[in-house]
Amino acid sequence: MRSLANYALDLAIFLESSTKYQSFKHGVYRILEDPTCKYKKYFDFFMIFMIFSSVLILVGEVKIDLKSYLLYFNIYIISSVFLMEYILRLWVYNSNSQIIIDLYERDTFLNKKLTIFSIIYKIGTKKFEFIKKPSSIVDLLAITPFFHEVRLLRVFVLFRVFKLFRYTQSMSLFYSVLKTKKFELVTLFFFVTLVMSVSAVLIYVMEANNPDSPINTMYEAFYWSLVTISTVGYGDLYPVSDYGRGVAMVIIISGIAVLSFSTSIVVSAFNEKFDEIKDQKVLDDIKKVKNFYLVCGYNELSRNLLTRLKNNGRNIIVLDSNHDAVNLALKDGFRALNFDPTKSKSYMELDIDLEKNVIKVLSMYDSDVQNIYVTLTLKSICENIKVVAILQKKSNYKKYQLAGVDDIIFTQELIGLTAKELSGKPIAFEAINALRSIDNEIILDEIKIDERIVPHIDELLSIVKNGYKVILIGSYKIENESFSFYLDDDFSIKLGDVLLCIGKKDILNELKIYLRR
Repeated sequence: MRSLANYALDLAIFLESSTKYQSFKHGVYRILEDPTCKYKKYFDFFMIFMIFSSVLILVGEVKIDLKSYLLYFNIYIISSVFLMEYILRLWVYNSNSQIIIDLYERDTFLNKKLTIFSIIYKIGTKKFEFIKKPSSIVDLLAITPFFHEVRLLRVFVLFRVFKLFRYTQSMSLFYSVLKTKKFELVTLFFFVTLVMSVSAVLIYVMEANNPDSPINTMYEAFYWSLVTISTVGYGDLYPVSDYGRGVAMVIIISGIAVLSFSTSIVVSAFNEKFDEIKDQKVLDDIKKVKNFYLVCGYNELSRNLLTRLKNNGRNIIVLDSNHDAVNLALKDGFRALNFDPTKSKSYMELDIDLEKNVIKVLSMYDSDVQNIYVTLTLKSICENIKVVAILQKKSNYKKYQLAGVDDIIFTQELIGLTAKELSGKPIAFEAINALRSIDNEIILDEIKIDERIVPHIDELLSIVKNGYKVILIGSYKIENESFSFYLDDDFSIKLGDVLLCIGKKDILNELKIYLRR
């Protein structure tokens, strides 16, 4: 006869191999715990609504006879929602089926028999790790009003407010920052508790037998001690004897010291986490951006290029391992992260689809070695990603090609060719200089021919021919990767081609919108 442990093992193997079950469980986990899940924010808003509804009903119930359906909604519906959430969090915390399989493999290796008791113990131990977490305790207390027969338990509705830490990022961030100063805060708590206890006992001994003193019980003594050390000082209780006033002076000074110490703890915690908080904010912003240029290395050359791209409405993300370069990029108004672009870990932390979301990667380092490492790293992650790199030494051209750089820009050669072509042509030089000027309204821009523009190609050419302040220079042919000038006899435009135009920035932007109508 088969034992319960064997049936449990069969079920565990079935669940672990079931793609539907695993997919469903992963989906529930993402909604509950994964901030990158697009549905999580709707779940969070729903839970926040439930929390505030519950508290408002509790407050309204004090002096107003609320409708029975509101009380039913608060006691049963909201509590049921919180109960279901608690059960789901307990479920997705770990994999029970994997625990059973691991136990079976271990016991088989040790020639032991798998028992139902070892399964229950192992699963129970793992689940207890979840139950004893502070956030889980708050969740459990939030369910307590379900047992509304004991009226006092309705006060536990207030614990639902603490659940906001789960659903609001700023509160979660504040909590995580304070956790880094756990030792200092615990030390401060014990110091305050000690001072309060000693001062409460002293003030009680010195004031309780004085008929003129308002402090007559230990409870009043503790209340006075707490109010005084917090520097609130309501004035409803106060010592009347000289000895009592001496104790009050000591505790007032201690209160000032406690406030100073606690303030310094919080400030130092945020200072230590400041860079991490900034990076997390940038990461959150990046996840909202669909198409952008990924720039590796921030220097004077990339600064000038990115300023022009930004003015043309392009989205830009900067990665640099140099902290000063990142701060400069942030100061210039770019999204920048202190990540090393030569390491795969950096792109894993970005958590983005490189092929889908990145238009091009611009490797702008002053070192050919770094540019090659950036390219190799990116190509190992996403083979189809387009990489443009700056070449510093012509002798490294072949190495760039072997690394997989798609477009190699040798700045010295470009400068030499430009100087050669424009020498003795001052007007042409001034025209090109005017085009590259950031402050100039006239820009050189690209229009990519997509499905929405294809039906309007004839209209576009008509606009250009009739002189609507837009000059079409030519198009980049995607099929043979070559540039064709508009004046060529065989000039044509097809889906995927990129048009190169000169015109006013506002007019070109309006033209793009008009063509994609």
